Amino acid sequence: MKVWDEQNRQIDAIKLARNTKSAREDAFDEIKILQVIAQKKDHPGKGLCVRMESYFNYHGHICIIFECLGLSIDDYLYEQDNNPLPMSDIQEI
Repeated sequence: MKVWDEQNRQIDAIKLARNTKSAREDAFDEIKILQVIAQKKDHPGKGLCVRMESYFNYHGHICIIFECLGLSIDDYLYEQDNNPLPMSDIQEI
């Protein structure tokens, strides 16, 4: 989802993990991986990896905040009447 960050005055994207044990574990694994990429592997944007801004727990749901890069794949597919992605689009992504 797109969200407005009042503190930084910018649009961000938020990913919500369900309040289940397995979803929380998966979200924390993803957070660890994103932290390693940001700290050790992705030199200021050269690796073309999405940047995690922060994360928090909201009533058991793990919320991960990302820089907003544009449409989600779901929104893109909706705009394309849920037709399969052409190979050229997949290669670009």
